[in-house]
Amino acid sequence: MSVVMGTGTAVAALLIGTSLAALIGFRRRAGREHAERPAVPPPGDPLAVALLAGGTQRLTHTVLFRLHAGGRIVSTKRGHTVQPPRDAGPAEWADAERVLLRRGLGTTLTTAKAHEALTASAAAERLTSRLVADAFLWDAETTRRWRRLALGHGALCVAALFLAIVTGPEPYAPLAVVAVTGFAARYAFARLGRLTPAGRSALKSLRTEYESRNDSHWAALDRPGLHLGTEANGLGVALLGTKAIADAKIRRRINPDGGSNSGGCGGGGCGGGCGG
Repeated sequence: MSVVMGTGTAVAALLIGTSLAALIGFRRRAGREHAERPAVPPPGDPLAVALLAGGTQRLTHTVLFRLHAGGRIVSTKRGHTVQPPRDAGPAEWADAERVLLRRGLGTTLTTAKAHEALTASAAAERLTSRLVADAFLWDAETTRRWRRLALGHGALCVAALFLAIVTGPEPYAPLAVVAVTGFAARYAFARLGRLTPAGRSALKSLRTEYESRNDSHWAALDRPGLHLGTEANGLGVALLGTKAIADAKIRRRINPDGGSNSGGCGGGGCGGGCGG
């Protein structure tokens, strides 16, 4: 009997190890393919930066902050109410901002409703497509193929753990160890995430630049969309989340969830497999 148990554990370890190796190999190949593409400068649009940094949740917070700073919404405990334009505001609003402005004067949206509207919008889809085309986000096919591999790995881990549980704690304890190790190794070594290596590098570069330079540096850049002047363009929110908003009241109203701070996986998901 012990020979059968040992053989079963060895087979499970082989299958789980093989599926983990396939995941790691797929991720490395995808990374190499992206590394061979021509380098593209980091995004020069705060809304694209927001989507890159934190998905549609971060995009929502950045849009709401920009509209608040431009006088187009008033944020209260009830939500965000669309206001008529004022002379000091931008002459043109980005497509993602117009998604909310088109709701009409006097319309009040909660942050959650604004997020729903932006997530379903063509404007967010266009921003996503642009980031994918520039190789900052994984394309849908790569993500889909990786998820299939990850789901297969997860199924093997779950099956091994289930078998270890139903057959009793003592004889199949090694099988449980194999299953749990498979779960842990998947998260430690085989995560794909939303961002490509180029996307992670661009985001790191932008954050470093943002945190280490003053306003005159930004004004001199050939990227007018990132010119700070004031924080009204929302680049700080795009890069760092709502913690970049100095006014605590506005910060709470734009991000009622508080602790999530604009999230890191909104919109694009973090992928699945061996537990998700």
